[in-house]
Amino acid sequence: MIILLPPSSGKTAPTSGPSLNLSSLLFGSELTSCREELIKDLHQVCSHADAAQVLKIGPNTVSDIADNLDIFEAPTTTALNLYTGVLFEAAKFNQTLKNVMLENTQKTVALPADILNSEIMIFSGLWGVVRPHDLLPNYRLSASIKLPNIGTVATYWKKQLNPLLDAALKDQIVVDCRSGEYRKMWTPSAKHPCELLQVVVQREDPRTGKRSVVSHNAKHMRGVLAGALFERRASGKLSGEVNTSQIVEIASNLPGVIDVDVSAANASGEATLTLVTSF
Repeated sequence: MIILLPPSSGKTAPTSGPSLNLSSLLFGSELTSCREELIKDLHQVCSHADAAQVLKIGPNTVSDIADNLDIFEAPTTTALNLYTGVLFEAAKFNQTLKNVMLENTQKTVALPADILNSEIMIFSGLWGVVRPHDLLPNYRLSASIKLPNIGTVATYWKKQLNPLLDAALKDQIVVDCRSGEYRKMWTPSAKHPCELLQVVVQREDPRTGKRSVVSHNAKHMRGVLAGALFERRASGKLSGEVNTSQIVEIASNLPGVIDVDVSAANASGEATLTLVTSF
């Protein structure tokens, strides 16, 4: 099982740590030149007066422009500690790691930290895709941004990531908790299908029974699901050979979830896993 996550716009910038080492990131040998090209283009944008407008940065995060210019010299921290937005707060990955280490009541084949780092992929406008323990500096670049030379970030990454992820995710069951702009960076194709569950969140009105798609709460619920799946993997309650029925059962028992629907898969192997909540 592989869980795909978006990054979070909410970040906690590191104040100490080693500088960036592009070759140490996921797919370092394949993507270092692509990451260097993106950073060069980003530096060009951030050197001009209209940087905030191009990057769609508001007044509360305008300091990120300076951080973008300091990418190679700035301190780094793990992606898990850098991203602190709604989804990551709800997933509680670090808390699970601590709890499993303290309890130590269930022996697993792999260490929980290794499971986390090998079974979760985090998509990013600047880095493409990284592991939770990859070391990153603070930055600001969303996948929807259009840069002068490389064009729209998501489109650029799709060309780079398709062959890598088609191979890496073959024969895997993939739980896709990404938002729309990061889904554009990679999805399976009919030529390279995989079993992918796109997580969608809907709210059911208790008075009418009518369901509607929710946005902000969707980040929270996707985080809760990702955290629950990892907790069961880390504690040895769920094997790596997980199936859709097991995922549905776990999702059905999440707080606030009143129903779970799974659509039929398309030719690429994609299906929709809908979490229905009452709030």
